[in-house]
Amino acid sequence: MVFMTNKKISHIHYAIFILLVIGAALSGLLFLHMEKAHKLSPLIQQGQTVLRVDSLQIPVTIANTDQSRQQGLSGTPSLPPANGMFFIFDTPSTYGFWMKDMQYPLDMIWMDSNMNIVTITTHATVDSYPKIFYPTAPAQYVLEVNDGFSTRHGLQVGQHFSF
Repeated sequence: MVFMTNKKISHIHYAIFILLVIGAALSGLLFLHMEKAHKLSPLIQQGQTVLRVDSLQIPVTIANTDQSRQQGLSGTPSLPPANGMFFIFDTPSTYGFWMKDMQYPLDMIWMDSNMNIVTITTHATVDSYPKIFYPTAPAQYVLEVNDGFSTRHGLQVGQHFSF
């Protein structure tokens, strides 16, 4: 039979308590991440949806995989008026975009994790390649639309998009 002192028991209780606290914290973070993913899951599964900013509705095609983000609109002959491509990244960062293999100019609208506009690049032209365009702040979402769209619709940094 092994006897433990009260000191050893208190260290074991303390270690168990610390592990429980760490487990609870990690569970909370996982829950928050899953809740955010759940909000986007119908969007991601559909492949197309409508983004809204104020009263403006923009039908978008989703690019949420490495392959679809790399392809983007490259090689397409045109983008229907008032439509866009919506790029979804797992985490905010300063993702760069270029106009490789593009056949028409674009506006690029970068949004943070709350879908607030952080940067708008207008008039990204076909001949700008290999120039890379970056947001001025970390972004998790990028909306590509036809050249002049942002100006015509008065889009501004700080505006909020929703689905």
